[in-house]
Order: sequence, then C-alpha cells, then structure tokens
Amino acid sequence: MARFRRHQREAFDYITAGWDERDRLEFARLMLKYVSSLDQLKDRGLAADTKGS
Repeated sequence: MARFRRHQREAFDYITAGWDERDRLEFARLMLKYVSSLDQLKDRGLAADTKGS
C-alpha cells in the first residue's frame, strides 16, 4: 500500500509540476471530495449495480 501511495504522490507531483499552488490545492481538494462521495454510492445501491459489468 505504501508503494501505491508513493506512486500516486509522484504522479501528482509530475503532472501538476507546472501548476501554481492554488490550482494544485484546488485539484487535490476536489479529488478528495469526489473520493469521499463514492461512499454515497453504497447507500443508493449503485455500487452493487456496477459489479460484474
């Protein structure tokens, strides 16, 4: 898991290297918001609908 996280961090740093800090922070904030919202799919039963597709 640590290797996966390190790879993700390195990818983020590489991709956003030319971005200003405000844009990097905004992107990170929105990505975290998106990931947090994925739990809501379980509540609606949508996650089960997509399994096996």
